[in-house]
Amino acid sequence: MRTLVYLASGGYDEFYETLPYDRIYLVSAEPRRRIHSDKVVYLNMDALDSIEYFKKNDIRIDCLVTLRESQGEGGFRYNLCSDAVI
Repeated sequence: MRTLVYLASGGYDEFYETLPYDRIYLVSAEPRRRIHSDKVVYLNMDALDSIEYFKKNDIRIDCLVTLRESQGEGGFRYNLCSDAVI
C-alpha cells in the first residue's frame, strides 16, 4: 500500500482522490468537517502526535508533504521541517 501524508494540510480537495496513492492522510490541528472517502483520512491532531499515531499503527509513509512550514504561517510552536518531525 502506497501512503501519502500531508502535514498542516488545510482542507480537503477532490483532487486528492486522483493521486496515485492507496491512502492519503491529511493532518491538521484545526478541526475540519468529516471527509467521506475510502482513500482520504483526516487526522485532527498535531503533526508530532500524528507521527506517533503512524508508528503505533505500523503505517509506512511513502511520501511526506509539508508545504506550510507552520511556525510562521500557522502559529505553531515548531517548524514542520525540523528534526522533531522528520
